[in-house]
Amino acid sequence: MLLNTLLDRKAAGPIFTSSFVIQGQGRDVSFDAARLGLSGHYFIDDEVWKDAVEWTGRDSAEHGVDLDSLTRLQDLLLQLRRAARGAGTTTVYFSHMRVPRSGRSSHAERIRLVANYIGTPHGQALQIHFLSE
Repeated sequence: MLLNTLLDRKAAGPIFTSSFVIQGQGRDVSFDAARLGLSGHYFIDDEVWKDAVEWTGRDSAEHGVDLDSLTRLQDLLLQLRRAARGAGTTTVYFSHMRVPRSGRSSHAERIRLVANYIGTPHGQALQIHFLSE
């Protein structure tokens, strides 16, 4: 079901409304998702953005790893797409490997994320956020 939305097909099932989008928290990454062939609206909460996507030249120098935000975002969205295959639900739990911005490690570490449908004033969207333990 989630993969249907990723590939621009109608979803069946409950759509949740989230104050996340209404309050303007997070980032709309729909344009970048479309460049990867994913359709629909995508939002990533600020916490996930700062931890798993954002990357600066200073980060590259400190970690000795040449990365950029767009590449990190593409990795995250493609991992979501892989996890959504056959999910058949309105929520997908997935792991994502990323080089952390904190510390000086150049080794990827696993984080746990969740993507779920949310209702917005502009229609349905996918929200990506950290999985609460």
